[in-house]
Amino acid sequence: MPQIVFSTPEVASVGMTLDEAQKRDDVQEVKETLYPMLSNARMLMSGSAGSMSVVSGMRASDPDTEVILGVHMMSPVASDLIAEAEQLVGNHVPLSQAARLIHPHPTFSETLGEAMLKAAVAYTLSRTTPPRARTDRGKLPADSDFATRGQHPALPHRLIEWCSVCPFPRR
Repeated sequence: MPQIVFSTPEVASVGMTLDEAQKRDDVQEVKETLYPMLSNARMLMSGSAGSMSVVSGMRASDPDTEVILGVHMMSPVASDLIAEAEQLVGNHVPLSQAARLIHPHPTFSETLGEAMLKAAVAYTLSRTTPPRARTDRGKLPADSDFATRGQHPALPHRLIEWCSVCPFPRR
């Protein structure tokens, strides 16, 4: 069931957080992908900011398919975006299929599609890139946190942190 805090900005959540998923025995290879919503064209046009976290992993019953376990966001339109995220989490949609969904451009809903695509690319790279070839050289300092990682503090704090370190200028 989606949870929404109607504040400014809004905070919405559905499914498991990274910590909850890592504690479960029926979920494997849990990852979190953070997505700064300021990289979305519509968000830039509105002068708004936000952040999204996509938690994904593989269920023990189907270890070959990565599914979306949770979506958590902070944005002026989080209450509008969480309904689509709930459908993806509730129906155990594979991440690869969720990343293929087409969203109109430029719209706020496109942020969810872009976050799913980023999570799917991170998953594919983690499966296909040899460990020695992976490097942090040439990345922005915050970029290592931006990719999928296994640790973070409480969710709302993490989302607020991402709004403050986004590389785009504020108005």
